[in-house]
Order: sequence, then structure tokens, then C-alpha cells
Amino acid sequence: MLTILVVTDITAGTGRFNLAQGVLGALMGIATASSTGILGFVAQHFGDASGLFTMALMTIAGMALLWAFLPETKPPKYDD
Repeated sequence: MLTILVVTDITAGTGRFNLAQGVLGALMGIATASSTGILGFVAQHFGDASGLFTMALMTIAGMALLWAFLPETKPPKYDD
């Protein structure tokens, strides 16, 4: 739900909402498929604990990137 709200805020008035949703859906599918393969490889060759720690580190890195580079998308008219 949050993804839809952010895309709506970013694409407001451009007519590109469906395009942005499609691109994000494709990127999420690619990320899901590749992360399963990569983490399966890591867990198989380096052990389950390594796979778990790798997954945790990638999650933390993703959240840090979002926090650092995703600006507030709320329109100014809704500021308190």
C-alpha cells in the first residue's frame, strides 16, 4: 500500500502512474528472483548462518538507502 501512495505522490499530474507501477513491479520481481538465487548460493556454500546474516545485512542496507535518498513525497498542501 505504501508503494502505491509514494508512486501516486511522485507521478501526480503526469499521467505516468501505470508506467511507474509497472516498472516498480518488474523491478520487485527481478529483485525477488535474484535474491532467492543469490542467498540460496550463499547458504549452500557458506552455511545457513551466513545466508541469514547476508539477508539481514542486505535488508539493513536497503532500508538505509531508502532513508538516505528517498525524499518526503507528501504534497505541500497537506503539511500541518
